[in-house]
Amino acid sequence: MIIDLFVLCARRGMAVWIISSGIDAICEKTDNEEFLRRLRYIKE
Repeated sequence: MIIDLFVLCARRGMAVWIISSGIDAICEKTDNEEFLRRLRYIKE
């Protein structure tokens, strides 16, 4: 449900920052292709 809300915000032109040390785990657990296409992340 949270991923769907992120996608809805992105469709409306809003930027959403997700700050997490486990972004790879989030990507592995979601099957929302639009979320994965829109996702940009920085690894340090």
